[in-house]
Amino acid sequence: MKKLFFIVFMILPAEYIYSQSIKVEINSGIGTYNHDDLKSFQDYLITFAPPHTRKVAEFPPYYYYSASVENILNVHHLIGINFTWLTSGGRNDLRDYSGEYSLDMHINGIGAGFQYRYIVSSFKNFDLYAKARAGLLFSNFYMKERLNLIQVDTTTTSEHFHAMNIYCEPSMGITWNFWKRISLDFSLGYEIDTKGSLLLVNTKQFIALPSGQPIKTDWSGFRALAGLSYRIR
Repeated sequence: MKKLFFIVFMILPAEYIYSQSIKVEINSGIGTYNHDDLKSFQDYLITFAPPHTRKVAEFPPYYYYSASVENILNVHHLIGINFTWLTSGGRNDLRDYSGEYSLDMHINGIGAGFQYRYIVSSFKNFDLYAKARAGLLFSNFYMKERLNLIQVDTTTTSEHFHAMNIYCEPSMGITWNFWKRISLDFSLGYEIDTKGSLLLVNTKQFIALPSGQPIKTDWSGFRALAGLSYRIR
């Protein structure tokens, strides 16, 4: 990750690094995530669980966070870097008089890449824009299985996997320049990801579906964001 950040900053043109017009923005919102392989894997694992175990969460839409730094080239063009953080998860669970069984599957992703924004139109204090992002997304996937029987010892096992995706996210949005250098931003986009195979951190082995195909992460889905930006100089 440190090498990626170093490369990103090194290949930016000098006029960006020392620009006199910088825009810093922080966003949060909701993202929908594909993760079809993880959902199938969750269904597969429930067949090995105690009878009547059920799914209580299946990688639902969840919070999405974004931060960016842009160079304002002129009234229409902005170019910069962006960072994203995503998360979701699944859970199989059973509770009754004899104890509890649970399988937690949690995934998060950290992305870094480039961003280009084009101001399509401006009216009063509002800017209508189109934006494109592209970069690398690093995923961490955690599995924790727990069996707790009353008056019997608790058994817990856990695994940690990682994967890497390439992402591209086109979006449309509107900026409200409501006070001096501070603005509110609203956008709607769709992220398209390549699929990254999940590898066990220690052994680099992949986990597979019953078909024998590696399980892959896929963060593709809609992004609805709102945020606050500040223009420096």
